Amino acid sequence: MARFRNVFQGVRDRCFSFFAAAIFVGGGIAGSPAHAQTLPGVTWTTSTHKPTTGANPRSIVVGDFNGDGIADIVVGQAGSIGVFLGNGDGTFKPADAANDGMTFQAPLSGTIAIAAAAFQSGKPDGIIVVSNTYNAIIFSNGTGGEMAPSPFSLTTSTTSVATGALTGSGNKDFVVAGLIPNTQDPVIAIYLNAGNGAFGTPTLIPTAATSPEFLAVGDFVGNGHLDLAVTDGNAVDVFLGDGSGNFSQGVGAAVGSGPVSIAVADFNGDGKQDLAVLNQADGTVSVLLSIGNIGQFTAAPTVKVGNNPSSIVVGDFNKDGKADLAVTNQADNTVTVLLGNGDGTFAAPMTLPVGTAPTSLAVGKFNGNGDVDLAVVNSGDNTVTILLSQVTGTPTPTPTPTPTPSGGGGGGGGGNGTARLINISTRAEVGTGGNILIPGLVIGGSGTETLLIRADGPALTQFGVGGALAQPSLSVFNNAGTVIASNTGWGTNANPAQIASTTASVGAFALQTGSADCALIASLPAGAYTVQVSGVGATTGVALAEVYEVSASGTRLINISTRAQVGTGANILIPGFVISGSGNEQLLVRADGPALTQFGVSGALAQPSLSVFNNAGTVIASNTVWGTNANPALITSTAASVGAFALTPGSADSAQIVNLTSGAYTMQITGVGNTTGVSLAEVYEVPVQ
Repeated sequence: MARFRNVFQGVRDRCFSFFAAAIFVGGGIAGSPAHAQTLPGVTWTTSTHKPTTGANPRSIVVGDFNGDGIADIVVGQAGSIGVFLGNGDGTFKPADAANDGMTFQAPLSGTIAIAAAAFQSGKPDGIIVVSNTYNAIIFSNGTGGEMAPSPFSLTTSTTSVATGALTGSGNKDFVVAGLIPNTQDPVIAIYLNAGNGAFGTPTLIPTAATSPEFLAVGDFVGNGHLDLAVTDGNAVDVFLGDGSGNFSQGVGAAVGSGPVSIAVADFNGDGKQDLAVLNQADGTVSVLLSIGNIGQFTAAPTVKVGNNPSSIVVGDFNKDGKADLAVTNQADNTVTVLLGNGDGTFAAPMTLPVGTAPTSLAVGKFNGNGDVDLAVVNSGDNTVTILLSQVTGTPTPTPTPTPTPSGGGGGGGGGNGTARLINISTRAEVGTGGNILIPGLVIGGSGTETLLIRADGPALTQFGVGGALAQPSLSVFNNAGTVIASNTGWGTNANPAQIASTTASVGAFALQTGSADCALIASLPAGAYTVQVSGVGATTGVALAEVYEVSASGTRLINISTRAQVGTGANILIPGFVISGSGNEQLLVRADGPALTQFGVSGALAQPSLSVFNNAGTVIASNTVWGTNANPALITSTAASVGAFALTPGSADSAQIVNLTSGAYTMQITGVGNTTGVSLAEVYEVPVQ
């Protein structure tokens, strides 16, 4: 385990804020369009495929309920729960056993709410359903949810349910709003997951509301702990979590008339999650921006939507990294889509026609093009409208220059003996848009490299990291910009046991069962790749991206790079890497600043300073202005040999050639005179001549 912990210690002790260019992936829409409308950057198509539900459907949720990696939907309706398994092309199987779906009979009535999450390690998502008369937990056996619902009590007249990892264990818990039986006292009931989906007696938090309506979970303080928000009359009450399942009263805020639904995201990019509260009586959305650390909010401009709105969700529909909103308007038979500007305000709304009396909606990726779609349940005609999106005309951020893979295949590599790069890691503040976390890597040779790739968020809390990203999402892109692997919640993979054993074999710390951390195992041919880490629902926080070599066949890691915003103090830029084997590994290390302007990068660091530290924290190499080295000609020729772009003679970029033995190392990049700006950290293996 020392192999990982050494490099993590260095990165942890020199934490930094990360800036990287986002990658966007387009694609076609499957199915036959019946209606299409366009927002700036996104086109919506109403699919002709329209699943039929039971009578009076009230709620809908998206998840993977049979473990096949394809998004499914579950609908809560009068007297039953319907599971519609996705085909991956924007269509769904009917909710009956003959088509591999399932309808559970249950005495549901009145308000019906559903939530889903990976409550059990290594198994598909589970379902929590609550209503005025009946509450139940449903765990899938892996083939579509054929297990019977298991009712739970201690609350009644339950109106809302939300899920999240409320403790440091990383297990997914759930929270409901309702009344205590017999006393009829209003409460929030917190059900903590003891592991593998076992929930004990809930903790009850009394509320001021006569009957609490809608609740949501989010990190409103930005400290990595999940908090609670619940509607109370024409206000929202907030309860702040301490990360161990305990909550204290926050300030809260006033909203519009008749709040019925809450969406949570960081709407202004300050690292704290905010609230968008849907007000049914006046047809508005109250946008509440979190300030301070006491659960206090300031109001952004109110947004007008349709008539008798009933449900609100958040998603990044145009893939610009900014949180957007979608709202069902029951009286208008429409959905309103609001694209976020990233400052707490929203662009002019677009109205999309759906079925009759839409009551609820959910976000998901249904047809494989990577864009965020909507599933809308219509209570008037007992159908589900599938709105498929396609991102169009999205401005592509300036990419980080990628070297041409060269050399390094097979044996000895960049020095003598068997030394080789086997692990890279980058800890960073994951933002939205251009501020998500994207390290890059190049595999040299002609065979296949098997890698363990992870995006840690909740797991960082055990190391004392504050503000950890609550739910990271991980994607791996090839050089053509195509997603070749992705994961959200490592236990949702088809091979969690293999991931756990591989984690141990490469010396990485273990991920908690059921945690929201991400991991996957990928076998990749030689080429250039990027690892993209973002927050689910445009959330923000600190994450650690990791790449471990598991096995190689004629290949090796020959280049790593990280583009980031270099700050001061704790916000300087520090990637880490590990070398294994005997002998020396010769590397070209660089800190580019002024050179980035040729690629259209704005705000480049004017004069970076580069230092390389060994595991003892000792500086073993450093440079400020690459031409001041004793060997600038060798640096130039070496850059050309490894496929790196050339540095301009006399520029203030930094570079150094180092010969390193096996061990863990960190690069530290700062701005001369405490200046700040964007820099690109690079490590190239120099092939043996």
